[in-house]
Amino acid sequence: MERQRSAIIELFMSGKRQCDIMRSLNIPKERRKCVYSTIQRYLETSNVKDKSRSRRPITVTTTRMKKIIRDRIRRNPRRSMRKLSSELKISRISVHKIVKSSLGLSSYKRRKGVKVNSTEYKDRILEPVVKDLGACMFNKNRFLFQQDGAPAHTARTTQTWLSENIPDFITKDEWQPSSPDLNPMDLSLWAIMEEMHAQISY
Repeated sequence: MERQRSAIIELFMSGKRQCDIMRSLNIPKERRKCVYSTIQRYLETSNVKDKSRSRRPITVTTTRMKKIIRDRIRRNPRRSMRKLSSELKISRISVHKIVKSSLGLSSYKRRKGVKVNSTEYKDRILEPVVKDLGACMFNKNRFLFQQDGAPAHTARTTQTWLSENIPDFITKDEWQPSSPDLNPMDLSLWAIMEEMHAQISY
């Protein structure tokens, strides 16, 4: 960066205009402010170095505090930032900064009312999960695939894909409406899977 600033000043002192400087140094248009501020700094201070900045001493986001927060999250991934802030007597902003910037984690909020269309259902669930998992678990033996009456499940493209790729499944015409007893694990199982997914850092 300092080398580029020096080159900017050298061209400026030789009488080049800002647009010519940008063209000579291959500086994109969105960074023209950099050329302008470099020239202004040189005219005001006679150098191109950054101004010294006074910083507050680090008192909260220390290595020790990062370790404490990381260990507590490992013990209980569902612990909220608000609770961590209260327990450790530090601000929620500091906790958020450590969790997000230092540890590379993100808070998880359970989404409600998420809609999945038939294309997403086929591309993200049926093809990569159901098809491969069925072949792996049942070793080419017949099995019955069950799903509820959600629009993505009863769509024509979904029903066609299932008939071509799955040994057997409950079709939309065979599925009984308003029959939660046929799918007792659905709600609780998805909640458990969502919590497990939230613990994974990407």
